Amino acid sequence: MHPPSGASFPIPGQFLNTTETIDNFRGCNFTVGLLWDVDEKEENLLTLGLVYHTPFTAKMEREFDVVTSGGPVPFPQEDMDIDMPASLGAGVNYRISDALSIAFDVEWKEWSKFKQKYADGTLDSPYNSDTLAYRLGFEKLAFPGGLRESVFAYRGGLFYEPRPVLNYPDTLPVYGLSAGLGWTVPDQCSLDFAYQFRWGNEDVGDIDYDIEEHFFVGSLIIYF
Repeated sequence: MHPPSGASFPIPGQFLNTTETIDNFRGCNFTVGLLWDVDEKEENLLTLGLVYHTPFTAKMEREFDVVTSGGPVPFPQEDMDIDMPASLGAGVNYRISDALSIAFDVEWKEWSKFKQKYADGTLDSPYNSDTLAYRLGFEKLAFPGGLRESVFAYRGGLFYEPRPVLNYPDTLPVYGLSAGLGWTVPDQCSLDFAYQFRWGNEDVGDIDYDIEEHFFVGSLIIYF
């Protein structure tokens, strides 16, 4: 963590507790993609896809709350710029039948170009390695009342998404799995739920990174 402008850390002989708050993160970039139906025979369909996210510079505000044995130390809020990296993904989807399809994709992210620009003019490039992520998933459809009545979708997947580590040459391996359920009434609405679990553990010098993350999301789409 880079201290606020004008700060001198650590303060000798004093207990120090520092809280950094990031607010008003904003930026703009572009995403372009391509889908190509390579081969279609009866119900089978092979599709290739490409996607590219452009790099961009994000602006944000950060604020420090510093407490020492002598009381709180005030620091003004300061602006900060972050150069976010580009990413490129490629994937393939194969529809085995009208009810079953599988997909696989790879994503490269240029974390070595990530930079943090502080208000005092300091430039920091904390990540040394780019990353490659791999994902495998499937979708199974069921038509309990016929194709025109409703469609249930059962989804699942596995993935490997390494994370860069601050000022460390290697990446932190992170693994995950996901499961989802969807229900669609044609021309009316779609209701979807998904659960994701990610985990990873690695000793980086004197720090033990231990990651366990749970995500649960839901969405509702109404067709007009």
